[in-house]
Amino acid sequence: MSLEDSLKQMAAQPEKLPPEAFMRRTKPAGREPVLVEREKTHGDFTETAAFSQNIKSIFRIAPAYEKLPPEQRESLDLIATKLARILVGNNKEPDHWKDLAGYAKLGEEACS
Repeated sequence: MSLEDSLKQMAAQPEKLPPEAFMRRTKPAGREPVLVEREKTHGDFTETAAFSQNIKSIFRIAPAYEKLPPEQRESLDLIATKLARILVGNNKEPDHWKDLAGYAKLGEEACS
């Protein structure tokens, strides 16, 4: 199946993840301060995880994905995570954009 056919098939099918996967859950009282702080920049973890996993699933159906070395696969996975954080969390967080560029650079380094 071609990439185009795969993408059309994905678009025609309901989401793999149920709608509740994108719903915010009630946070427990007394959460670790670092989790509360990160949610301000990274967005709700459940939503970010759902978006990230969907982006990664698109990468994995690409014809050349299996041919990529582990470093480039990992770079793409981390890029997907960063994209999800930008789309769900604070898109004005400079570190997201710096990290995105850094992971792409690491993927480039694996070319040599």
